Amino acid sequence: MSDSGGRVRFEPLSSEQVPEAAEVLSRAFRAEPISERLFDLEDPAVQGRHCRAMARQLHAALNEGDPVFVALADDRVVGAAATSRLGWRQVLSAIRAWAALLPRLRRGTMRIGFAARPSRRVPRPYLLLNALGVEPGYEGRGIGRTLLERVLEHCTTETRCTGVYIQTAGDRSRKIYERAGFDVIDEHSVEGLRITHLFWARRPAG
Repeated sequence: MSDSGGRVRFEPLSSEQVPEAAEVLSRAFRAEPISERLFDLEDPAVQGRHCRAMARQLHAALNEGDPVFVALADDRVVGAAATSRLGWRQVLSAIRAWAALLPRLRRGTMRIGFAARPSRRVPRPYLLLNALGVEPGYEGRGIGRTLLERVLEHCTTETRCTGVYIQTAGDRSRKIYERAGFDVIDEHSVEGLRITHLFWARRPAG
């Protein structure tokens, strides 16, 4: 895969790449329907806190050994996909990472949070795809699809991974995940949002 700036390569996230990856993902969340409802990401102060929270969550993923992949163009991060396993340490790390944003939550957060809670229909242990984003200038080049493929490949090689789980409130995102082999397992409508829960069941390697 190539672009005007040279080839795009894909690799696991390193600690040195966390700040750039956090910025890419935080910018991507500005167009994500659930995040738009929860936070005013057009406010620079809120955006800054969101970016720092994302960086803390990425560092936590690295510490826990959870898979995170980045796309690089000329050694610059232009896309990222972050996952986590649903364990008490991951939950505690997420709470610590996002605590600074709690005062900035908009109204209706509790109802949205209830609708977006993990579905009980998902067989454990699974990988939760927390975030996937691509820089605006690099969209439409298959980078997001390749990052998603890396996540699915990782799950395939993990014997204890039942599959990959994602939640989305965007019709376009839902179609992308369905084309990648995800199945809709749950759906809730709240505060004008249709939150869809999707699951990709692990296929045995080979």
